[in-house]
Formats: sequence, structure tokens, C-alpha cells
Amino acid sequence: MDKSFLDVGGAYVNESPIREMFLHSFLPFSSSALNNGDEIRISIQNRDAHTLPSDSFIYIEGKITRPEGLKTQITIAHNGLTNLFTEMKYERNSTEVQRVKKPGITSAMKGYCSYSPADANILQNAAWDITNKNANFMKDDTFSGCIPLLHVFGFCEDYKRILINCSQQLILNRSMSDASALQYTSVVGGDMATETVKTMVAKVKVELTRVLWKVPVIKVDDRERLKLMKIIDSKKMINCAFRNWELCVYPNLPQTSKHSWMVKTCSQVEKPRCLIIAFLTNTPGSVSDGYSGDYDA
Repeated sequence: MDKSFLDVGGAYVNESPIREMFLHSFLPFSSSALNNGDEIRISIQNRDAHTLPSDSFIYIEGKITRPEGLKTQITIAHNGLTNLFTEMKYERNSTEVQRVKKPGITSAMKGYCSYSPADANILQNAAWDITNKNANFMKDDTFSGCIPLLHVFGFCEDYKRILINCSQQLILNRSMSDASALQYTSVVGGDMATETVKTMVAKVKVELTRVLWKVPVIKVDDRERLKLMKIIDSKKMINCAFRNWELCVYPNLPQTSKHSWMVKTCSQVEKPRCLIIAFLTNTPGSVSDGYSGDYDA
């Protein structure tokens, strides 16, 4: 029998500490600096806002420009949106929290080993489509998609709490070439191996028209706000433990039966927990029929 109704002196339980939760779009400093080689900086300067970066994502709109006469079918490659950037960096209070080099390769290797079918379905908006190869991702050479930050940053994947009294900044470095983000398929009667087609394909560009950082903002009631203010006033240290992913690339593998590769020396602070090795026979960014950036092993 339930005896909870006998607890007359029990404390009040607040069943609605969150008054409102909405997505706020943060713009980059320059909306025109979205070309190859540009650095895109998006900042959150409002320290009073309670943000949830673990559920935030990068919203991207763009289009593909191709030379006239090119009949090759072009689609966004598997995990192609992250391949539009060579580096992603997340900062808090002007201090670097995590830096991810070549996020397309890093997130793909990690995702192949850890994503469930449900995770893969959620990431279809991020051009993660192994089955259909993003066949319906574009329409009339225009596309839009979103990259969840937990797909790239271990901090956003592991730390699921709100951030208070801090500024945040997301720094995205555009890649110099968009070849790794695209998949080319020759039409009937066409041949991707001809020099004419290769020359025309090399002129294909991805033009980003819009990049936003959409972050959930939490509004709490007075009781919860008072608790958060007490935490800020106490200057208590908050633990934000997370797993970091570091990519090491060996560009030219020798044609020998044995080869040793010293990756790095680990300190006592950070120790490797697991190691993932992938082999790719096709050079990333090369133009070939049906290239989708998949790994061979």
C-alpha cells in the first residue's frame, strides 16, 4: 500500500522548473565570408542565457555551381556536410574546449563504430545516408541540412547539462576544395575517366548561402533561477568531463609488408582509451565515378 499520503511534512516538489525552451539562431560575424578557405566565427555573448550546447546544431544552406555542359549527376557525399570544413573548434570564455581536425573523417570513423540504426536515421539531415547515398538530399542543385554538434564534438556528446554565466564561440574553417563533400555519378553514355569531364568536374563548387548556429535556450522559473545564481555566486568549480577524439593521418603509406608508425606520445593527463584504424585506397577529394568517401577497411 502506498503510504506517501501520510507524509504531511514532505517538501514541495516543483514539477515545472522549466518555463520555456526554444531554439535561438546565432549568426556569424560576416554572412558573406562563407567561401573556400574562410574562417566562420559564431559567438554567444549573452552570459545570462542558459544554453544547452549538447542539443545544438549547425544549420547550412547552399547550392552547387557547375560549368555548362556537365551532365554528370552530383549529390552530397555520405557525411559530406562535415567535409565542407577542415577544422571545427569550440571555445568557452575564450578558452579552447575541443578542436577537431578534418571533422568529416573523424566523425565518419567514430560513427561507423558506434552509431545505432536510430542514430543513423536522426543524422540523415546531416547527409549521413549509407543506404541511399543521399539520393534525395538535393533538389535543383540546392540543399539544406544540419550538423548536430554531438556528431563532431565529444564535449557535446558527453556533457548533457546547461551552461551558465559563460560566453561561447564556434569556429569553422572552410576547406579549400569541395571535392570530398561531393559524389559524382556518370550518366548513360558518359565516362568519368575522360580528361574533359575531369576538367569540368574540377570546376564544380559548393557555395554556402547561409550558416547558422541553432542553440536551445532554457528559461527557468524563479526557484531554479535562484539556485543557479547561488552556484554562480559561490564560484564553485563545475566538472565537465568528456571524451576527445584526435585524428592522425599518414598520407603516403609505403608499399611494404611491414611498417611502423609512431603516432604520438601521451601525457599522464590524457590517455588513449581506444584506437580506430581505417584504410582508404582512393585519395580523399579525388574525382572518380561514384566516389562517396567510404573506407575500405
